[in-house]
Amino acid sequence: MQQRYPTKQSTAHLEQQKTQKLKARIARFFPFFHSCYAGDFDLHTREQTKMKIDKSLKLEIIDLFTALVNGDFDKISAENWFGKLNKNDIEARLSEYGNTLVLPPASFVEKIDSYEYNDGFGLALDVPLWTEEEGMSDLTLSLELIYDGTKAKLQMTDLRVL
Repeated sequence: MQQRYPTKQSTAHLEQQKTQKLKARIARFFPFFHSCYAGDFDLHTREQTKMKIDKSLKLEIIDLFTALVNGDFDKISAENWFGKLNKNDIEARLSEYGNTLVLPPASFVEKIDSYEYNDGFGLALDVPLWTEEEGMSDLTLSLELIYDGTKAKLQMTDLRVL
């Protein structure tokens, strides 16, 4: 009996089937997520990219870091940076972590992991935070940058230890 080995075509077909099953599972268990984000990016196949972070985005991230370090939640609210988080979430997570936030070094952009959405209208960014005790810490701020016509909108989506 002759053994069959997967070909590129059959392997690609299997990957496509797995992706379709994953999307169906997401739709069944998280209908809100699926309806809002299914067209924006593909969770199963998004590729990590090292995109160039332009100067204006870098400055906005520094402004956000400065507001976090100083506990300036009024500025965060005024700039609409809260996104999926709120003041209580941020305070609780920073308190749980227990270290003192400080501003990052100028080279912090090199440490940002960015993921481009397949539709080309946004980025997901994982940005490590710096603390007085550790320097670059395990605490990571997840941001979303959505291109809305002529302007890019930056929002926080998560604050967690990676």
